[in-house]
Amino acid sequence: MKRENCSLESAGCSMVVAVTQDSVNATLKEYLDNFDGEFTNQAYCVDVDETGSVVYESMDYEEVKKAVGMDLYTIPKEKEKWTKEQEAALHKAYEELGFTLGFRFRIGLPEAKDPSSLRDIVTFLESDSSSIANVHYTMYLKEFEIIKIAVVPRKGYVFTNLKQDPDKPWYFTSRVKLDMKGEKFAELPEEIQDKLKPKDSQGHLSMDQILSIQQLYMDLNTAKLTDDFELEGFDKSDEIYHLFQSGFLNNYVEECRKKGGIILGYLAKQFEPSGKREFIKLEDFNFCITPYYKEDGGTDKEKQGLYSLNYLFSSPGHKMGDLKKYANAVRWNWVETSEKGSIHGRMAVDREGLLEQFAKHFRTTLECVQLTPHAEASVNLVKASYKVWMTPDDSQAVFQYGQNKYTYSYAQKAEAHDSYLNTVDPGFSET
Repeated sequence: MKRENCSLESAGCSMVVAVTQDSVNATLKEYLDNFDGEFTNQAYCVDVDETGSVVYESMDYEEVKKAVGMDLYTIPKEKEKWTKEQEAALHKAYEELGFTLGFRFRIGLPEAKDPSSLRDIVTFLESDSSSIANVHYTMYLKEFEIIKIAVVPRKGYVFTNLKQDPDKPWYFTSRVKLDMKGEKFAELPEEIQDKLKPKDSQGHLSMDQILSIQQLYMDLNTAKLTDDFELEGFDKSDEIYHLFQSGFLNNYVEECRKKGGIILGYLAKQFEPSGKREFIKLEDFNFCITPYYKEDGGTDKEKQGLYSLNYLFSSPGHKMGDLKKYANAVRWNWVETSEKGSIHGRMAVDREGLLEQFAKHFRTTLECVQLTPHAEASVNLVKASYKVWMTPDDSQAVFQYGQNKYTYSYAQKAEAHDSYLNTVDPGFSET
């Protein structure tokens, strides 16, 4: 089936917006580069549970900083560079407050000398038995620092203070299932589900928000939709790997996963609605990823950048169909290689469904200008009297689709005769 001949209704949806992997990565990077976010601080103390295992418990870093009188991130890791005040601050943080581990990060694009060296944030994967919307997600941050205090016999305090090199950022990778109807989505708290499927005051999907890059970034950072994150580029015996695994991944990310929260997306600025009135109402949506196809029907992995993320929508009264059926039906390329320099995505709509919504949207307005003509005619001896007037008409307008356009038409006519058979016949029509 050719793209132009697709029957969206048979594929179980009313509208599709498809965007390429290259365009999503470019837009995500632009979004992160312009993002003005604050630091997120996490701090932990060490405790022992009933089984004798060492566990990390969360604590308020601002309280730690206030108690010791300084920001511990400003203390150098080399002991010989410590001032007496800095050594005293480490002692108090560890011995009195129990502070052991902390990290802070800021959302954004690392300020690398060569921005093109930064990896793609998303890689679209082909469907498998678990999902038809699998994404390989690479998370990195504008700034990332991690500190740790330990006491070593015969050495005293050992302080670790690591800061991300913007030219060699720390990459965290995971596989995300962008499935808005799967078991993992169903396990999310209702407030998080509402954030991932934002709706307007009438209960219809908010198109402005759903199609924003900010919303997609939130989707990618929903902990329950992700598999375990891995820190790339470090050996598992490396101290940095251990710090991230024990601190950031095992504590912060896992806590987000348990609560069903957002790893990074909660820091995104509140979305400002455009104020535009949306007359195309959509009830539900989900994702699907379609690969780039060769002429023989096989997938072309060398054209990874032209794999497409499909936003699938259903209109009110139409239940979202089987997405695997859609994935099997879509065997074309939304953007061809020859188009990639100027086209980065496409939208397709169910014509009949769109016609129905056009009619519903415009009918109320058009009825205000639909007028029924009336006429009276009479003659009394030598004096003739004729009267014409209009009244609103609440009859249904006619909408038709043909030759790639929608046509609205309305026509009414009146007629009156006097005794001399003089006729007055006003009419009203519009197309």
